[in-house]
Amino acid sequence: MSDVATLCSVVEDVGHTIREEIRSPTTVETDTVLDRLGLEGIDSPDETVSVLCAFNLLLKSTLYRSHREASEELEPLARPETLVSEFETAAAETDDNALDPWELDELATLLDTAAFEQLLDHRDTLADTDSPTQTIGELFEKLVAQSARRRQGQFYTSRPVSELMARWAVCDGDDTVLDPGVGTGVLSASVFEVKRHRSGGTASVEDLYGVDLSPLAVTMAATGLTLDNGGSTPDLAETDFMDTCVPGSETTIGQRNPVALPKVDAVVSNPPYSRSGALDDDRKRFNQIVDARAGLSVTEHTPLYVYFFAHATQFLREGGRMAFLTPARFCDTNYGERLRSFLLEQFHVRGVVFLESGLEAFAGARVTPCVTLLERDPGETNAATTFLSVEHEADPTAILDCLEAEPSGSTAFGYARTLEQPELSADEDWRNYVRPDSLDSLPELRPFGEIAEIKRGIATGMNDFFCLTRADIEEYGLDREYLARILRRTDGMDALRVDEDHWERRRDAGEAVWLLYCYDEDGNPVERDADESLAAYLDYGEEVGARDTHLAGSRSPWYAVDRRDVPDILATYMSKSGFDFYVNEADVRTLNNLHNVYLHEIEADAVEAVLAYLNSSVADRVTRHLSRKYADDLGKLEISDLEEVPVIDPERLTESQVAALSSAFDRLCDSIAAGEGVEESRAELDAVVEETLDRLASLAA
Repeated sequence: MSDVATLCSVVEDVGHTIREEIRSPTTVETDTVLDRLGLEGIDSPDETVSVLCAFNLLLKSTLYRSHREASEELEPLARPETLVSEFETAAAETDDNALDPWELDELATLLDTAAFEQLLDHRDTLADTDSPTQTIGELFEKLVAQSARRRQGQFYTSRPVSELMARWAVCDGDDTVLDPGVGTGVLSASVFEVKRHRSGGTASVEDLYGVDLSPLAVTMAATGLTLDNGGSTPDLAETDFMDTCVPGSETTIGQRNPVALPKVDAVVSNPPYSRSGALDDDRKRFNQIVDARAGLSVTEHTPLYVYFFAHATQFLREGGRMAFLTPARFCDTNYGERLRSFLLEQFHVRGVVFLESGLEAFAGARVTPCVTLLERDPGETNAATTFLSVEHEADPTAILDCLEAEPSGSTAFGYARTLEQPELSADEDWRNYVRPDSLDSLPELRPFGEIAEIKRGIATGMNDFFCLTRADIEEYGLDREYLARILRRTDGMDALRVDEDHWERRRDAGEAVWLLYCYDEDGNPVERDADESLAAYLDYGEEVGARDTHLAGSRSPWYAVDRRDVPDILATYMSKSGFDFYVNEADVRTLNNLHNVYLHEIEADAVEAVLAYLNSSVADRVTRHLSRKYADDLGKLEISDLEEVPVIDPERLTESQVAALSSAFDRLCDSIAAGEGVEESRAELDAVVEETLDRLASLAA
């Protein structure tokens, strides 16, 4: 069993003991604890508080022991009931406010001796791990449900990304560094590692400053960093970062009990990702603070991390560096325009690294992240700014080397674009800087709308009436003459091929795979009295209100849904993870949750050649770029957007190219259906697409 698994098991075991005590009358209110941690409103509050109480005790007792080894004034932790007084003494003696007792420590005094000693016996397990800070971060994510952390945007930074940020931001071993929203301390741990390397081993965590509203986060960071460096303690403040200020400026409107922090050489931050709606109670005072401190006026939809960007600026010395890990949404949204303008005015924007897929930033957060690299040197008016998209596997060294080279064009892991900062515009989508050249360089491609007609699927007005199962058909005795095959949704698809077998499996599973489609051979609507069974079913539709919908009222007759031919290709148009394109071999129609593509008179193999391209990484990059961005990183590809997508023109392909693309698509479909070899098949398809594009490029040249 791994150290994390062992510690998780112990903490949960002791937490169970504490939960039994919570059920008895105590002075500790679980709602109060969760509110302080930003975890209010979770499904199992008593269980969560109990587990976090045990977790807090493991951390704090380990931190206490570390201080005790350096101080003869501290006695060993003796028994649960004296914990609060012992932590109070230690906090005063060491000036480490991470030891200040709070509600979870009071709750821990209720532990029995056996559970107390069980937890203390595992302090060495934590202290002896290769990276205590990393272990603590992993423990926190295992112990607290992702849904609870998401409410406050609490996602700890992955090691590769924290290393990237630290290595860029820290220039010297004696740099002072601020980490707003310190969380579990993983980012600060990477900073200290870089400082130690660049100082020849003499750096101290006492040069690190951190802020977090959560007392548990302060304890997590303090414990991990103290263990990482062998005893000294970082300067951590338990407060709202928006209530901090530089010395001598404690009177800003909107701040509550402001805490002074010094100016520093670097700021590194993975701020909370709270959405704008979560800030309603604080928005007015936050607006006052950033307006007074940074001169930034924000919109009503501004998320918390934008405030952190602006507020952190005051703490950075001239020439200092700032690295922020945030959602990439500020690069392409209206609320982000003001932040983009602010960054251009206040900083040399050295780089923006979009972590598309090649470098995991954190697990569970449903956003596309980016790392923004800033230097406090507004005088560098002609300095270069490099935008990078990381779309394939890469390590921090490769990314930093790429930034240093200031490239433009394809890289080993994605695409780069370097411009002089005056060329940047705050009112443009900054993600375009890593897209336009790559789109323009796709040779001899044509807009999709030139080789195909693209339509929405069918809107019925009442799907439950118009979409029928086999049982429905048998119950009403409906003739297949008045029915058309349909695919209602793509969830559960095991390939990019809608074939006969797939449709029959859905039919046999009792899904609605038929659409009431009342047209004769000439395309004219069927009269309702043309068939007795049809008339009976339409009577039923009128009873359930199918005739009374807005759509039905605009049709004549009301039951004649939009007429559609069978499409060649089915396309998803809303997605968080990229858009899929399916070959339609089962002659199905769709509802309006899918786009229908009708290619202009091309052979079946050529259809699959187009599908190979559409499902490649090249097309994925293009469609993601052209899609409209919504909350939670949701993308929407309207018909007008899809019509603009550059695609391979089948008429320009040789027979061998068509065959190669079609075969690659077939192999990908087979791999997806089999559930194995999918990544290899995708890589092979990408290679065939890239080779085809290269040959087209050489012909164009």
